[in-house]
Parts: sequence; structure tokens; C-alpha cells
Amino acid sequence: MIKLARLIEGKQVGTLYHFTSMDNFKKIMDSNMLKHSNAKETNPRTKKKENSISFTRDKRFGNAFRPGVNVDIALVIDGNKLSNNVKIMPFQFDFDREGMHDLPQNIKDEMEEKVWANEIKNIKNFITGIIINTKSKGIKRLKLDDAGILALERDLRNEYKIHIKVI
Repeated sequence: MIKLARLIEGKQVGTLYHFTSMDNFKKIMDSNMLKHSNAKETNPRTKKKENSISFTRDKRFGNAFRPGVNVDIALVIDGNKLSNNVKIMPFQFDFDREGMHDLPQNIKDEMEEKVWANEIKNIKNFITGIIINTKSKGIKRLKLDDAGILALERDLRNEYKIHIKVI
């Protein structure tokens, strides 16, 4: 006798990263919501300018090229779990069209993913950890020595009950 098993598979997205400032990180965690940036971009599906929330598959991308953006923290996101709740779409910014021809190829290959929405509620359900970037302007502004960084790590871990990595 042959038994058939019902398979339920979600989209395999893998680990995603969302870069943000320390101030925004605290707002995200306190509100349990990840909100869109202020810049509207053209949604390739609807061809309209819409709000979106950006993620990347490259955990080093936040340090590579983010003019005017403070990337103190990288949220580590379970993309598989998130994709069961929101639609995640690959997105490629057209650097050449925007006059950024001189950028190295590794910057242009940003591996960006977007959620075309105003917000993602219950974001804590999808955060598996955070990475603190000790080389960022925002963290350097805190003027923490090694003991201060360890204290920050401990305080964030205790307050938000998540895994933390310091780089």
C-alpha cells in the first residue's frame, strides 16, 4: 500500500539582513514593527512608486556603500519564516541609470530583497539576532571602550532577549 504525504513547503529565502541605526533599532524593537523608508521606489510588479522595506542577503553590504545612512545594527531575519507572512521580492537597483557607473561590481551586486509595504508587524517573530557594527559612526559616537561594548551587548541581550554578535 502506498501512502501519500502532504508536503507543505514555503519559499526558501534564507537569512536576510536589514541595516539600521541604533535609534531606529530601539524604535523597531519597542514598537515590534519594521516601517518603510521615506524613499518611494518603482515596484516592478505594479510599475508605481510605492513604499518598501529593504533587506539584503549580504551581511557585509551595510558597510560597503551607504552614503548618508548610519548602519550601527544589522537585524538578522529568518527569511523563510518572514516569507510565509509577507511577499518578498528580489530587487535590483539600476546603479548605471542613476549615474553611479564608477561603483565596484560587488556594490552593484547587492542581493536586495524588498517587501512592498508600509510596515511589517510583529517583526520580533522573525528576528533571529543582531549584529552590532562597532566601526559605525553611531557606535563610535558613543565612545565606548571594550568594556563599554560588552556592556552594550549585555544590555541589549537582556532587554530584547536576542542573540547578538559584535563586529
